[in-house]
Amino acid sequence: MRVYRRGVPRRRRWLGERGVIMATLTATMAALAVLVIVPLLILWRLSLTPQQRARRMRAAGQSFRAIGASLGTSHTTARRWCLA
Repeated sequence: MRVYRRGVPRRRRWLGERGVIMATLTATMAALAVLVIVPLLILWRLSLTPQQRARRMRAAGQSFRAIGASLGTSHTTARRWCLA
């Protein structure tokens, strides 16, 4: 470690100025990815039809009555959607 005039050691950077630029670039790209991916995931979840939701709920192990109650239909309709 080099000691300068006032006796204060100077910290060494492994990548120098390039490391600061790369860290800023990486953080910017991560923020942009979040800003693009999160709205797409929200839109994807909202675009599911009731039939698709019923199939997912059935795959998760819920009963036809529970599926019908959460989707606002009868259990027979939920069963029909899941088996179709």
